[in-house]
Amino acid sequence: MSRTTRIADAVVELLGAGSFSQELVAVRAYRPAADLAALERLHATVVPRSEERRPVSRGSREQEVTIDIGLQRKVDPDNLAEQDELDALAEEVTDYLEGRHLPEATFALISRDPVLSPEHLDQHRVFTTVISVSYRITH
Repeated sequence: MSRTTRIADAVVELLGAGSFSQELVAVRAYRPAADLAALERLHATVVPRSEERRPVSRGSREQEVTIDIGLQRKVDPDNLAEQDELDALAEEVTDYLEGRHLPEATFALISRDPVLSPEHLDQHRVFTTVISVSYRITH
């Protein structure tokens, strides 16, 4: 198993250990949920996004791995309260992950982009937000 995959699995475990205002079951995948019917309930998909390597000195290098966590659920596009609840959950998840290190990697950065995908909301009636968290490993 690649280091990137192990880090994604560690993020799934970390999310599983968290306590949130809504039930959150994270799964690792290489693409977010595509079945709209399945999005009647909240989906948290953990996807390895990128890997960067850079030399730190002659004998060592630093690797930065970014993992995306997509939160998706079907919603009524006109129901702001429902969307506000999901936005608040995404903020809870972001706050929970911020600063938490993994067994083989150190927390580096966290962001949300998009905070909300208007295209998914308009075209599919799905609230979608993506939390990206980066970790560093020095070899």
